[in-house]
Amino acid sequence: FAPWAAWQENRAGIIILLLLMAGVLFLIFSGGDPVLLTGDSPDHIAWLSAVSRTHEAFPDRFYYPDGGIITHDIRKGMMHALLGSINALTGRADAWAIWPIVSAIGALSMMLARYCACLVLFSSQATGLIAVLLFIFAYRGGLGGYHLLSTATGNLLRPVYYIAALKTVPTLLRSR
Repeated sequence: FAPWAAWQENRAGIIILLLLMAGVLFLIFSGGDPVLLTGDSPDHIAWLSAVSRTHEAFPDRFYYPDGGIITHDIRKGMMHALLGSINALTGRADAWAIWPIVSAIGALSMMLARYCACLVLFSSQATGLIAVLLFIFAYRGGLGGYHLLSTATGNLLRPVYYIAALKTVPTLLRSR
């Protein structure tokens, strides 16, 4: 059975990765989300709250009293509609409660993307673990830079897609 054989072969690296991910989850949920004045987290949280309250994917009013055309921001896209709908299922219109979960999803996605990209590009678990460690401790100021807690926004989550492309394109080219 191929997946079991892969697990046996890569067990140590996978366990280390899972421990790192568990540590990041602990940091995110124990530290809370620092809603920085220099970031746009309040805007995103207000959007999610408005989606929860109005059940509209692109609400007319959320953070700004009268946003006009700025409220129809396609960059927020369906991800915010999905998260706002999930928040509505909690029975609360306030999105503060789910914001750390959104950050956790983003941080774990970034870690997994880096690890998998190194596996595909370099065939090395060690390189993947180093990439994850660098993401945690050096990227955007390391643990003091709040990047683990603010990976919920599109700008910070975008590298996941770039990394996925980096690992997919070589695989596609090799298969031809």
